[in-house]
Amino acid sequence: GESMEGFNINSSFLAQLQLTKQIKSQSAKSRDDIYASAGATLTPDDLKDLPQGLEFADWAYDEDPSGKPLKELLREQGYALLKHDKTAVPGYLGHYIAISTDPREKKAIIGVKGTSSL
Repeated sequence: GESMEGFNINSSFLAQLQLTKQIKSQSAKSRDDIYASAGATLTPDDLKDLPQGLEFADWAYDEDPSGKPLKELLREQGYALLKHDKTAVPGYLGHYIAISTDPREKKAIIGVKGTSSL
């Protein structure tokens, strides 16, 4: 009696480990398949503007070490601030909208803060 119960528990545990490994393996394969079919692979050149984009995102939080106002920071980068909602109310999004000051460029920036709930 007692020796069989121990064997059954051990066998169940080993079977559970094997099933868990199979599920993890399938999840990894599914993830890899999604990545492989998601589009072109990025190159370092594709990411060259990423640091500036992250800086623009930080500005939605009024986070710049220089302490300069957002309007001035954007002007230095060739953008004009159209709107800036600085809401500090939890659950509401703050944002800013800016457009390029160069009429040949059709660029806009939308910086959003408080997106953890989106």
